[in-house]
Amino acid sequence: MKLLFLTSVVTAGAIALGITTFSQSSQAQNTAARGFYCDTSSGVPVTIYQNAQGTQEPWIRWVSNNFASSGYNPQTRCQEVSGRLETYRRNKQLKYITVGMMNGQNVVCTASQVNGRCEGLIFGSSVLSVLKY
Repeated sequence: MKLLFLTSVVTAGAIALGITTFSQSSQAQNTAARGFYCDTSSGVPVTIYQNAQGTQEPWIRWVSNNFASSGYNPQTRCQEVSGRLETYRRNKQLKYITVGMMNGQNVVCTASQVNGRCEGLIFGSSVLSVLKY
């Protein structure tokens, strides 16, 4: 799977949203799974990708409670975003991750080509509107 990350934008967005991305290994509850899922075995919800060889790659550690009052606590965000990423992966729609606009909102989304338009919502927030990209 070839993914292009706009590192500075996604990192700034992650910081602004109170999440931390990292690349260290993690033990998952379900090692037989392949793809994206939300793991809570460490006590903190983490979006994990498990490749075909069984290697688990943590993508997003959900630590912020900034959106809890609107029903999006870290556990809910982890489950929803992990589910979206897995759906896009299974449908072969996860080629590139970028930022853009959808329905007038700044979002992190999928695209089918470099510098392509947003096609699939990963997550969005009005917080991203203050970022310079």
